[in-house]
Amino acid sequence: MIYTFTYQRALNFGATLQAYALAKFLNDNELPTQVVDYLPPYMHWQTKRPMKSLKGSIEKYKKYRKFSAFRRQFMPLTPKTFYSRNGLKRLVNPSAFVVGSDQVWNPNLHGESRDKKTGKANFDMTYLFDFPLPEASQTRVKKVAYAASAGSVRFRDITNRQIQDAISGFDAIGCRERILEQDVKVSLDESNACNSTKPQTDTVLDPSLLLRDYSEIELNHLVPKHDYVVSYVVGSGDMLSTFEKRVSEAKHLFGLPVIHLGAKAIASADQNVLDIGPREWLTYIKNAKYVITNSFHGCAFSLNFNRQFTLIPHKLTELNQRQKTLLEGVGLSERLLADGEAISEENCRPIDFNEVNKNLDALIRHSQRFLIEALQSN
Repeated sequence: MIYTFTYQRALNFGATLQAYALAKFLNDNELPTQVVDYLPPYMHWQTKRPMKSLKGSIEKYKKYRKFSAFRRQFMPLTPKTFYSRNGLKRLVNPSAFVVGSDQVWNPNLHGESRDKKTGKANFDMTYLFDFPLPEASQTRVKKVAYAASAGSVRFRDITNRQIQDAISGFDAIGCRERILEQDVKVSLDESNACNSTKPQTDTVLDPSLLLRDYSEIELNHLVPKHDYVVSYVVGSGDMLSTFEKRVSEAKHLFGLPVIHLGAKAIASADQNVLDIGPREWLTYIKNAKYVITNSFHGCAFSLNFNRQFTLIPHKLTELNQRQKTLLEGVGLSERLLADGEAISEENCRPIDFNEVNKNLDALIRHSQRFLIEALQSN
C-alpha cells in the first residue's frame, strides 16, 4: 500500500483537491493508495477555531461540513485518524510513502513551537517521514516527495542537520517550484549523511494537473445560465484591497457579473459565495468566462479547464514562485501581472490554448513518468 501525506484536512480548496487528485491518479494506475488522515493539534485547531464574527463562524462551519463530506465520499482516507507521529507505526503494510503536494515543507504552516534562539518555526518532521516505521513492515519503504512546496519560505533558510539527514533518505524528490529544487540540491550536497547515491530531484506539476477529467466531482446544476467572471483570492489586508481593485477593473472591462469565491466578501462582486466546498469551487471555475485570482490552484485549474484568466501577484515575492514556474512551463508568463499593474485589454487578450495545451501535456507526461518510475523502480 502507498500512503500519501499532505494537508488533507485543510479548509482550502486547492489543498483538498490536490490530495484527491494524487490519490486518484495513483489508484487509477493500479498503484493502491490511501491518504493518511494525519491530524496534528495545530491542523485540528486551524480547521475548528471560530472566526471573529458569528456570521463568519457560521459560514466556516458550513464550509467545514462540505469539506468533510467531500473527504468521506471521494478521498481514500486511512480508516484510522493519526493525531501524532508515533501513531503512524500502525500503518498497515506500507510499500511507499509519498509526501506532497501543497506547502508541506513550509514550517510556518505547521503551527508548532518556535526555536527560542532563532525564532524560526519548528518543522513538523512527519512531512519528511521522520517517524517510527510500522512494526510489521518486512521490506524497505520507499520515500518519495511529489510536488512538495515550501511556499513563502526558502528551504535553504530552514535546513538543519536533522532535515538534511531526512531528505537524504528519500528515493526521489519532486518539487513544485524550481527554486525549491535548487535549494534541495544544495542541501543534499552539504549533507554528510548523503552517500554517493543521491535521491533524484526534479520540478514537477502539482497533482491537480495530473488529472484532466474532474467530471466525477462536478456539480453542474450550480452553473448560472449566463456568462460570469470568477474571482478568488487568498490573503487579507493589503492583498485583499489590491485584489478588489483588480476585480473592479475586470468588471468594468468585461461587463459581466462577478461571482467571488474567497474566504471574505468583496464589495465589487455581484455575488459573494463563501460557504462552499471543493466541488462547488471547482465547478464555478470550470464554467467561468474569465478567472481573476492570486491563487496557485486558481491558476492551475484555469489552465486545466482552458479558462481565460489573469493572475494577481502576492505581496510576498516568494509566494509567486509556484505560479511563475507553472506559467513559464506553459508559455504564459505574461498572465502574471506586475505588482500594481491594472487589468486592461492589453494584458487580458484571449489566450490561444492550442500551444499552451501542447506545453501542458508535455509537462503532464513528464510529471506522471517521474512519479510512477519513482514508485516502481527497484
